[in-house]
Order: sequence, then structure tokens, then C-alpha cells
Amino acid sequence: MSWVYKRENTILWIDELMEVAPSAHNYPKELKALYTRGRSKEAVVWACTQRPTDIPVIAMANSSHYFIFTMQNPDDRKKIVKATGMPQFMEQPGGHNFWYWKVGMQNPVLAKLKL
Repeated sequence: MSWVYKRENTILWIDELMEVAPSAHNYPKELKALYTRGRSKEAVVWACTQRPTDIPVIAMANSSHYFIFTMQNPDDRKKIVKATGMPQFMEQPGGHNFWYWKVGMQNPVLAKLKL
């Protein structure tokens, strides 16, 4: 994370954010630097998680794109709704469908994965 921040013009891809930031209060300070100041250096984070309830708020607050697949836990869906203000995310997209929303869009789009 430190290397990405110093290098600039780099994307850090995290496949499961909970492995790097196991709780809302336990995440690397370098991750915070990327989330809060990385955009000015084009050093950004693309992170995925299956359990939004357990990830740091800073990750949600600094996100600009959301891809929401089926989440069985209602608390996970509630956290996404709270972070985005999009009540549609309480609905399960089902199957190979997912919600897509970018900050600034009036409403999310229901999309389908092409297999």
C-alpha cells in the first residue's frame, strides 16, 4: 500500500477487503492514506468484499462505484443503503443480476452478467 501511494498512477486491487481490514477499527494506516489522499496522486483502491458490515466506514465513504450482488445478510444490505442513500439496494438482484451505482447517479441500474 505504501509503495502504491508513493509510486502514484497505480491501482491497488484488493479481492477481499476483510483480509486487509478485518474490522472497522483495524485497518492499515496506508490504506487510509490511499482512500483519503490517493486520488490526488492517481493512486486508487479497487476493493471487493462479501461482507460490507465488517469493513471500515472509510472504505464506503470514499467509494465512487458500487457493484451490488446478492447479499443474504440484511445488515450488509442496510450498510450499503446507509452509505449510498439508495434504498433499492435492499432488494436482492437475484441470479446473475447486480446493481450498479456511481456516486452522482440519481438511481442505480439493475444489470446482468453475461456468462
